[in-house]
Amino acid sequence: MSMDSITEQKLREQLAFYDQLIENSPVAIVISGLEGNIVRINQEFTRLFGYGLEEVRGKNISSLLAPDDLKEEAHALRSRIAEGQRIQVETRRKSKYGRIIDVAVTGSPLLSGDRQVGIQAVYMDISSRKEAEMEKARLEIQLIQAQKMEALGVLAGGIAHDFNNILGAIMGFGQMALMDAQKGICKPHDITQILKSAERAKQLVRQILMFSRKVSPELRLLQLNDVIRQSLILLERTLPKMVAIEKRLQPDLGLIHADPTQLDQIMLNLATNAADAMPNGGVLHIETRMARIAENKNANGLQMNPGLYVLLRVTDTGCGMDEKTVRHIFDPFFTTKGIGKGTGLGLATVFGIVKSHSGYIQCMSHPGEGTVFEIFFPAQSGREEVCDIVVEPITLNESDHRTILVVDDDPFIREFCQEVLDRLGYRVILSESGEEALLKYQNKSDPIDLVILDLGMPGMGGYKCLKQLLQIDPAVKVLIASGYGPIGHSDRAIEAGARGYIAKPYRMEDLNRAIQKAMK
Repeated sequence: MSMDSITEQKLREQLAFYDQLIENSPVAIVISGLEGNIVRINQEFTRLFGYGLEEVRGKNISSLLAPDDLKEEAHALRSRIAEGQRIQVETRRKSKYGRIIDVAVTGSPLLSGDRQVGIQAVYMDISSRKEAEMEKARLEIQLIQAQKMEALGVLAGGIAHDFNNILGAIMGFGQMALMDAQKGICKPHDITQILKSAERAKQLVRQILMFSRKVSPELRLLQLNDVIRQSLILLERTLPKMVAIEKRLQPDLGLIHADPTQLDQIMLNLATNAADAMPNGGVLHIETRMARIAENKNANGLQMNPGLYVLLRVTDTGCGMDEKTVRHIFDPFFTTKGIGKGTGLGLATVFGIVKSHSGYIQCMSHPGEGTVFEIFFPAQSGREEVCDIVVEPITLNESDHRTILVVDDDPFIREFCQEVLDRLGYRVILSESGEEALLKYQNKSDPIDLVILDLGMPGMGGYKCLKQLLQIDPAVKVLIASGYGPIGHSDRAIEAGARGYIAKPYRMEDLNRAIQKAMK
């Protein structure tokens, strides 16, 4: 046999070997020309996408596999490979039968000498991994929500105690004001104390709603000190009175990228744990400051990225923990509390929240010496994002008599609105249901300039009433009033066409500003 014959046979054997490698590969492989027209596929490609070679030969790979919303992306990726680039992306592709598949795609140019002659694309099915990631995220959300409910249960006794104190002040000063009024005596001090107590109750309810609300994280640039001050409003009223709270907050603290509700959750968690560790009383110390982390710094076994951080340090003077306990405190369902006093979700959730904020947490404790938690949040540059809209007070022109329809099933709210709006110079029409409001709006003899609409009413409810009001008159101006905070139905109502929102309970000046704004 000649040397040429031997060389040709070895070449054929090599080609057959490479052909078997492609055909038996555990990943889907497709070979196409520079324009993306398919030349060759392997068995795994047929299994994954359902196409045989004769069905796809000569067809454009991007047009064949990409879902409609990803065709532009697929053509752009193919063009990059045709220009000599190697790409690795995670995306979605569509099978012959319409099934959308999560895939990892590696594309590379095929060369003949120095000349590019084609494109090779490798597809790996990552659907199972994506489903596992989604399930993990769902379970993390459930874990956080379950922990919120546990923490609220721990706080319930303190909340009830504070509410009873507030109600005691309102009832006591209210009764004295009534007795004096019956004698013709006016004591503004008693009325002022009633209003101050009501404001305390309003702030307490606001904190509870913020904490218990089930929402997705909303990260924004914020000042950690502001969140801590808000958390302390609730903590000072719910922690045992024997626990003194001391704070040292650095004034020029940097900004962090965080969800304020989840930061509230961290604070409440660490504070209630500290209170449990101090059954006979003690001191809870809360400190914030800037911290620069150098190389080789560890927090809870994790290597920290060097840089500038905002440090939250929470210290108690409680019973402390031994080294073995400290090693396990962030484990889910690990708890040192007795049966029925905790699920062990709290610190595991804190760890998850800190990690989701790209932060680090560490715990230092010794028996009889208290416990220290340090949380490091990466410092950010930029301007603080403020969500509340500040509306300047507007004085009503009392000669401008406008008509307002108040829709609320609570007779006390209707009576209050009647009194307030009369004093502000408005004409008032009252309705106790959405059905009645629609009839009065349709049969009005004079224009109705604004509708103040409660959402949580029996019957058709406020949201359906709003939609039908808009059908009757697309120009109708509606101000939503609700005691549940601007979430859920309130958000839907604003999106549907309501002019604004005001949270119950509200003061006279708050209502007037909201009315003025909604009427613009």
